[in-house]
Amino acid sequence: MSNPIFTLLASQILNGENFVKWKSNMNILLICENYHFILKEDCPPVPPANAARALTEPTTRLEQAPVDTRKTRTQTYELAEECLRINYYGARRTAETLIPFLQFSDSPRIVNVSSSVGKLQSISNDWAKTILSDAESLTEDRIDKALREFLKDFKEGSLESKGWPSFLSAYTVSKAALNAYTRVLAKKYPSFLINSVCPGFL
Repeated sequence: MSNPIFTLLASQILNGENFVKWKSNMNILLICENYHFILKEDCPPVPPANAARALTEPTTRLEQAPVDTRKTRTQTYELAEECLRINYYGARRTAETLIPFLQFSDSPRIVNVSSSVGKLQSISNDWAKTILSDAESLTEDRIDKALREFLKDFKEGSLESKGWPSFLSAYTVSKAALNAYTRVLAKKYPSFLINSVCPGFL
């Protein structure tokens, strides 16, 4: 299996138009792969071959940074289900549990933490994009239907051919679903202030 960083560099060629998305994906990978120190620390000078261990340690760390690529390069069906369960259904259950209490507030607010990769432009599946962008007829059931279709296509190995994201697919779809759910909530509870925040790399 190839390193997921190399996979990203090969599949998403950097150009002026995709810089923000490319940089966000690269930052996510560097964190997952325990390489994020590369962005925070100066590159150490290469020590001479006979240098003491204290001098060679910084470059050794750079050369031998721990790489556990299982979670980023191996998207299993089980991990996809877990991702949707945490990122979408977890936020939804939390909101459903707390809304009865928030109704007693003079200024009820809900802020769902989404992601910049959850924007609908990240999803090429026209059917899913139509469902998730249709604010007038959007419901929890319609979001569930889109997620079931995603999982079915995932299990069949047809994500790319069906227009789903191939990189961080479950994460991207879970955050797109969360954004859609935020719109459902805002429509259902007009007296609440309900928003999604969609940060890039933090």
